[in-house]
Amino acid sequence: LMSYVFAVLRPETFAAIAPVAGVRWFNYEGGTIPETPARKFPILHIHGTSDSLVPYNGGFSFRRNWQPVETVVGNWADSNGCSDIPLVEALPDIDDSDRSTVDLLTYEDCDTYLDVDGNQVPAETLLYRVNGGDHNWPGDFDSWPNDPDFLPVNYDISASTEILNFFDRHTLPVPEPSAVVFLVCGMLLTAAVQIRFRRNSLSTSFLGQCRGYGRAFRQPGSAVSSLNLVVVSAFFVSARVARAVP
Repeated sequence: LMSYVFAVLRPETFAAIAPVAGVRWFNYEGGTIPETPARKFPILHIHGTSDSLVPYNGGFSFRRNWQPVETVVGNWADSNGCSDIPLVEALPDIDDSDRSTVDLLTYEDCDTYLDVDGNQVPAETLLYRVNGGDHNWPGDFDSWPNDPDFLPVNYDISASTEILNFFDRHTLPVPEPSAVVFLVCGMLLTAAVQIRFRRNSLSTSFLGQCRGYGRAFRQPGSAVSSLNLVVVSAFFVSARVARAVP
């Protein structure tokens, strides 16, 4: 639940979220908080279809009227510019004694965001549907199995592993560079050559981001606006010179 809220309220702080067994209920905080963030925001959600606390298909539970999981994730898919209908993949039933299986729902063709290295990265929107799973953490052998109210636990996937791999694929986005940014980057990269300023952590970070913009501009389908063509030639001249600096 709170990861959804943090993503909406602090999209500049979090690169991606991966909620497990939790969604927002209807009319959360009186409807004052939007359902989705103001930017393209990667999400991985894991949820059991037999969740006894937060029902997969929505409805009343524990004095709350929960939204259906696939409705919530579908709203994020729409916000991320993904396809309306997800690709459904039945994952291998590795442990046939856990009384559950997992389907991976992948919303394809999502919009992209620009990362700090200048790469266009799709805003992944994934849903792991644990068929027969309850309100627990798949792959957990320690805590959840000790609570008989939330069995069975699925062992075909490890929620922790899937989440860590997902987070490894995403970083905080950088804004689309404007013409002014390109001009400043060109001046900065030129200064790196002409006066060989001391490369502390701050200047190195700026240089890296500027070079990232350059790489992004050269990629097909770049998010960089064509208006920047006015100054981009000067930027590339400076960047090529700066590349020769050891």
